[in-house]
Amino acid sequence: KWLMDFTPDDLREWARGLGVETFVGTSGRVFPKEMKASPLLRAWLKRLDEVGVHFHLRHRWNGYLAQAAVLGGWDLEFETPDGIKTVQADAVILALGGGSWRRLGSDGAWVHWLSQAGVKVEALKPSNCGFDVDWSQVFKEKFDGHPIKSVVLTFESFHQQGEFIVTKEGVEGSLIYAASALMRDEILANGKAMMKLDLAPDKTEAQLLEKLSKPRGSRSMASHLEKTVGMKGVKAGLLREFVPKDEFGNMERLAFYIKNLSIPLTATRPLDEAISTAGGVTFESLDENLMLKKLPGVFCAGEMLDWEAPTGGYLLTACFASGRWAGNGVMKWVKKLDRDNQTHPTPYSELNNVLQELTDNAQEILGNNFVGAYLQGSFAVGDFDIHSDVDFIIVMETEPSDEHINALQAMHERIYNLDTRWAQHLEGSYFPKEVLRSPTQRGRELWYLDNGSRALIKADHCNTIVVRWVLRENGVTLAGPPPKTLVDPMPVEMLRMEIMKTITGWGQELLDNPEPFNNRFYQTYIVLNFCRMLHDLHTGFPGSKLAGAEWAKVNLEPSWNGLIDRTWSGRPNPAVSVRQPADPDDFASTLKFVQYVIDKSREFSESTDK
Repeated sequence: KWLMDFTPDDLREWARGLGVETFVGTSGRVFPKEMKASPLLRAWLKRLDEVGVHFHLRHRWNGYLAQAAVLGGWDLEFETPDGIKTVQADAVILALGGGSWRRLGSDGAWVHWLSQAGVKVEALKPSNCGFDVDWSQVFKEKFDGHPIKSVVLTFESFHQQGEFIVTKEGVEGSLIYAASALMRDEILANGKAMMKLDLAPDKTEAQLLEKLSKPRGSRSMASHLEKTVGMKGVKAGLLREFVPKDEFGNMERLAFYIKNLSIPLTATRPLDEAISTAGGVTFESLDENLMLKKLPGVFCAGEMLDWEAPTGGYLLTACFASGRWAGNGVMKWVKKLDRDNQTHPTPYSELNNVLQELTDNAQEILGNNFVGAYLQGSFAVGDFDIHSDVDFIIVMETEPSDEHINALQAMHERIYNLDTRWAQHLEGSYFPKEVLRSPTQRGRELWYLDNGSRALIKADHCNTIVVRWVLRENGVTLAGPPPKTLVDPMPVEMLRMEIMKTITGWGQELLDNPEPFNNRFYQTYIVLNFCRMLHDLHTGFPGSKLAGAEWAKVNLEPSWNGLIDRTWSGRPNPAVSVRQPADPDDFASTLKFVQYVIDKSREFSESTDK
């Protein structure tokens, strides 16, 4: 659909609008009349500059992508000459290329980053590439760099005349590239591919035999081949290389081999040598606007999509077409954000009323001690739904007084009794500003409201590195300054250390004494949290329960997928499920899963220590 929306004729018209005329060559391919690309590029850059497009040179995306405090937006980090720079965007188009131009930045590093985010990516493979051939040393030294002209290459359904070049490693060139996809797939499937060459496409086998059968006299075989059928140089060398010695003097067999010379290909050339790549982001991972289903607001275009095309303008045309389609998709998305943000901070009006009640009352009670109110957890990272609890943080200048606590207790009692289910699912802590700022203050008990509770208690539940990280990077501001001004950056080593400690410590507690957790609520809670923690350990940044579950289904043994899916579907109605016994088989599997995650976390920790 996106290819048909911007055709080769549309591309020619676009170039004409930039003052560059094109023509269609005999091959059907389109070329600029000046046979140079630089005038088109200069005109295009000039137009983009005139309409206000800014180019940030020497900025390299480091893979960091997190949902921003603005609903639907994204934070990205770039490595620059001046250090790490964070950019906020309503939408992102990733046009990062394949993996075959490392020196120009297209190194395929994004494959790991998107895979970690749960996006399905087919492995990158060379396309429009050369192949290895196990030449003899004599042939390699004599014919490296020689062109082989006017031959027909046949491989499976492919049958085309053209030319290519012999290299010391194997074969390269336009005719090879045209058949490369079929030959590459054969090598991947069976370890080798056999391409067949017709070295004399203008002659039949019978004509060749007639000429070869003429008396040779005192001429050498090399001279006889050249005089009778024009086989000389590299073509004659190919015959010497692959025709069995005992058949070389048999003119009937020699005529056959000239028309049907099989050349074994042992491997594709390395990915970095290919003109383009196959594989990439699968279309099932994208919606109709080329937006990633797992990362709403992030679009993909160009060669990083899972398609391939021959050289000669086809690749460029498809890249232009997909880029244009993704750009139009961004415009639709931004309009949707404008509508959705009218219901900020969440899409649920009843919840927004509860949060307004919480913020206004806390601000009134704390007075000058109030600094800010924020959402963290699933409503911050974006994977929330109507069954999510609502994680909040209230920041204060100093510890609250007894008078403050008494008033806050009364406030939470009042909010709990509001006529909406959201009022019973608030969960959060009250942080003194200096305690929140530094990770060294973690573990200290704070005033805390548990999910489903109406009273504050002292607990260290929210006083973690993970909560600080999510608040700093993704926190949604209800009132007060941006959260990044209140929380220092969290070192990833410290984050991983905390996650590792929680996995092993809490995990061992569950294994030693599982019975208190033997209900439907905790069985679900345990599986999803251990998925999330292992995800966070591997990626180096906290994600949601949904992100953890999807990541686990892709990266862990498939035998766990059924348990994870049943667990996710069992999330609703925690107030009911906490009083219901867990399914015996699923609870037994949950304990095995806990041990499995402990083992996997230790494997990861040991691998990163080396």
